[in-house]
Amino acid sequence: DSPSRAYTKLEEAIFWSGAQLRTGDVAVEIGSAPGGASLSLLNRGLQVVGIDPAEMAPVVLAHPRFKHLKSPVASVLREDLPASVDWLLLDMNINPSITMYAVDRLASRMSDTLLGMFLTLKLNEWRIADEIPSILEHAQAMGMARAKAIQLASNRQEILLYGVTRKGLRRR
Repeated sequence: DSPSRAYTKLEEAIFWSGAQLRTGDVAVEIGSAPGGASLSLLNRGLQVVGIDPAEMAPVVLAHPRFKHLKSPVASVLREDLPASVDWLLLDMNINPSITMYAVDRLASRMSDTLLGMFLTLKLNEWRIADEIPSILEHAQAMGMARAKAIQLASNRQEILLYGVTRKGLRRR
C-alpha cells in the first residue's frame, strides 16, 4: 500500500544498517514526496517532518504524526523544524554534491540531538562513484562517527549512505 518504492528502499536500509529507530523518534525527510519512506517511518512509530514542494500521498498527509513542509529544502528555516531531530533522511534526484550541501546545512542545526542519517545518492553519472570516499569523509566531518555506503538491492543507479553519530552508537 506504499505510495512509492522509497518504502522498500528505507526498510532495506534500516535492516542493513542495524539502525536503532524507536517509537517516538523524530525524523526529517528531505525529498519526501510522494511519501514511501515517510510511511515506513510512521509505521515504525516515528514522528516525521517531510520537506518537499511536491504533493504527498493522502495516506501520509492524513497521518497524525506527519507534518508536510511544502517547500524546497533551501527555503526551510531552523524555526520550521522540531527542536529535537533524531534522524535525517534525504532522497532527491540531484547531484550528490548538492545533496551533501542541503544535508550539511540542516545537520549542523541538529548536531546536539541527531542520531544518524540515511541519504540516497543518485549516480546520474558513473564518474560520481569515484567521489564516494570524499562523500563519506564529508559525512564524518558533519559529525557522523561512522559512515558507510552500499548499493542495496532496491537501489537502482544510486547508493545509500548511512551515517551514525556517537550518540547514535551509544543507543545500542
